[in-house]
Amino acid sequence: MNTYSREELLDMFGYSFQVLKTVEDLDEAIKKEQERASRVSMSTFYKIKSVYVKILLIFTALCIVWGLLTGARANFWQMIIVFGLYYIMLRLLFSPIMMVLHFIYSRFANKAYKVAADNEASNQYREQGVVLLQDKEFLSYKAQIPKQYFNINDLYLLYSYLENYRADNFKEAANLLAEEQHRNQVEYNQQIMQQSLTSIERNAQYQSVIQTIHLLETRSMRTELGSQLNGIQNSIGSIFRKIR
Repeated sequence: MNTYSREELLDMFGYSFQVLKTVEDLDEAIKKEQERASRVSMSTFYKIKSVYVKILLIFTALCIVWGLLTGARANFWQMIIVFGLYYIMLRLLFSPIMMVLHFIYSRFANKAYKVAADNEASNQYREQGVVLLQDKEFLSYKAQIPKQYFNINDLYLLYSYLENYRADNFKEAANLLAEEQHRNQVEYNQQIMQQSLTSIERNAQYQSVIQTIHLLETRSMRTELGSQLNGIQNSIGSIFRKIR
């Protein structure tokens, strides 16, 4: 790899990165196609739920109006409370039906999600990805670039080092990448260590509080026991004095 010029390396890394990024975008497009199919399947349930809520609201309002027309007396806040109670009771009454419908449509949505993975649009995305991965130029670059660097993140970083003139050859770019990865790992380890220390400190503070509580309870028990013993001694002493 050190025999390639900066321009050649830019072509290799840039082209490989573009192919991998496009394939990743195509995979994401397949997932979105599946999610769209799932949403379409669930949309019928949400429409039913919306109509169901509107019917309950209208029916509750009609019940309140009918009560007022038949002579029921209530102020504004009483009507609001009654309306809310009626609505909640009706929701609870019909909730099992809605739960069953939600379960059924969820099963339909899961099935639609799986089926969409092999529909026409998904298959087209998948075929485009296969074509890109079988491209001769891509396969040639894949065979030349070390396997450990042949991933979308490392290719992008190597390309950026060369493009921004932070490196002039593969060795310099690889060293920069190793330094950055090491630095990120050190920062990550430090963050984990700090979180562990914070957790230990909190646990230590908690244990200290618990020990303090136990100590106070022990002192309180001793004080109470001492007062009880003193009371017993005083009682015994008064008994002996009376006997004498």
